[in-house]
Amino acid sequence: MKGRREILELLLNNSVENTGDRGFFFATVSGVVTTNPGMIRRVDDDVPEIGLITTKSFQVKPNLGNREPVVAEIEEGSFGNAVGLRNPGMTEGLKGLEKMMEDGPLSSILNVSVSGNSVEEFVVLVKHFENIADIIELNLSCPHAADGYGMAIGRDPEIVYMYLKEIRKVTDTLIFPKLTPNVDSISEIARAAAEGGADGISAINTMGPELYIEPVSGMPILTNKVGGMSGRRIKETALEKVAEIRRAVGPSVPIIGMGGVETGRDAVNMMKAGANTVGIGSLFASVEPEFWKDFFTALKDDAVNGTDTAGGYRKRGRQMEYVPCRVTGITDMPGDVRLLKLDGRIDFKAGQFAFLFIPGIGEKPFSVMSGAPPVFLIRKRGAFTSEVMRLKEGDRIFVRGVYGKEPPVTDKPSVVIAAGGTGIASALKLAEEFSALGKRVHVYHGMSSSGQEAMKEEFLKYGDYIAVPDNGVAGRVLDVINRFIREPDPLSDTAEKIEDLALYTIGPMPFMEKAAGVFMDAGGESGDIYLSIEKSVRCGVGLCGECECCGRLTCREGTFFSWRELNEN
Repeated sequence: MKGRREILELLLNNSVENTGDRGFFFATVSGVVTTNPGMIRRVDDDVPEIGLITTKSFQVKPNLGNREPVVAEIEEGSFGNAVGLRNPGMTEGLKGLEKMMEDGPLSSILNVSVSGNSVEEFVVLVKHFENIADIIELNLSCPHAADGYGMAIGRDPEIVYMYLKEIRKVTDTLIFPKLTPNVDSISEIARAAAEGGADGISAINTMGPELYIEPVSGMPILTNKVGGMSGRRIKETALEKVAEIRRAVGPSVPIIGMGGVETGRDAVNMMKAGANTVGIGSLFASVEPEFWKDFFTALKDDAVNGTDTAGGYRKRGRQMEYVPCRVTGITDMPGDVRLLKLDGRIDFKAGQFAFLFIPGIGEKPFSVMSGAPPVFLIRKRGAFTSEVMRLKEGDRIFVRGVYGKEPPVTDKPSVVIAAGGTGIASALKLAEEFSALGKRVHVYHGMSSSGQEAMKEEFLKYGDYIAVPDNGVAGRVLDVINRFIREPDPLSDTAEKIEDLALYTIGPMPFMEKAAGVFMDAGGESGDIYLSIEKSVRCGVGLCGECECCGRLTCREGTFFSWRELNEN
């Protein structure tokens, strides 16, 4: 942890003219990217231009938040969101941060966001995190939180003053309330916060809430129906509100300013309005993680030198656009499995996935099995997939994406693809691409019962396809793979030596771990084993950070990770 005076001096002295050791730095904002210890550590290690890292908002008890969709891109660079303060609760939240710190302190200022529905809850949260946080940010501004949280507190200057006064009595930790723009006078709120004992101010949170309509269906996109607005649309309002706050609190109260910042000029304008450091949020959706370091270096240079180079690292166009499709074919299989064929075309690569969206029901990510026409393999599991099972030919469903990244390509001449259940959906494109590279391909499909073979004829174009029903023994396919590796038939055209093989495995984590064990026990190397990691993917564009694995976002950098990498992390 850093000292109070050191942090305040860093913030108050932060400017484009600063040539000190820390230099001019940016901040992340609550709920975007740095929402878990893995992403906090990665940003701290890889992006020195970010000098203040903000966590997601923690509550006293765990909160599952809202069902997907939780983010909607209304136009390029502008988003509506209603995550619903999803978080693991303060106990697990602190455990995660403490474990992260075992690897060493952060270079950045750690700003821990908390959300309570009473002054007593805020006191509990502040005391809980005060020994690990450099700053504690009070979420007084979320527009889509449950009753009694967020904006419900932060719109009344008397309540804000009372909360800050009571919290100030119990801690010496720096306290920064995050303010909502959805008030008649944000200057009154800011002044009340400062008089109550706030050390600084964060502003602004999202505007709204508003209703976001999918134009073809005419129905709300967000499952919560309404959500806050962020990104480009709120840029001018953010500048106005930050300027009001600065006039209200004077020059000695640091302000973390945010809202729609996209360029170096935007950052300078935010600081001219009164911010001491500039928060970056929605902008992350347009920059691939592999370019974060270069992008923020360029963004900083643009702010300092008045140039405009960072834009070259950004994706253009909407990242979350829904495309309406019609169901053109349905094949139902044993075990509540359905092969769903749509009209149109999806251009994709191995390892990539798309979201299927049914307005009024929700959305979920699925591997694309084939793109021309689009084909998805779906197992009935919950409310959304149950609705998919009720679709008929001619019904409409929406697709957005694709997301994800191609898997690493082995230098081995042969690959074994071990897929369990509907994981076989990811295997077809993988087999096609490896076959095109001249590699020998052996696909093993483990299934709970016979009759779940999907697109077998397509697989046979690219190599072997061996379907292995469990027949009462879960994962029986792994025994078949084990014999193939350990007892190759010297007279068979498909015989392989372990030193010539790489393993790509797809399915439930226990299945993939056992497959990796089979390969390792036979003499394979951990660097030649790749697992398709299925995490909770809620936005697909890298904003929510939910899909983190080994400090990487599976929605942007996955889904395949090497067994060696997984064990090292």
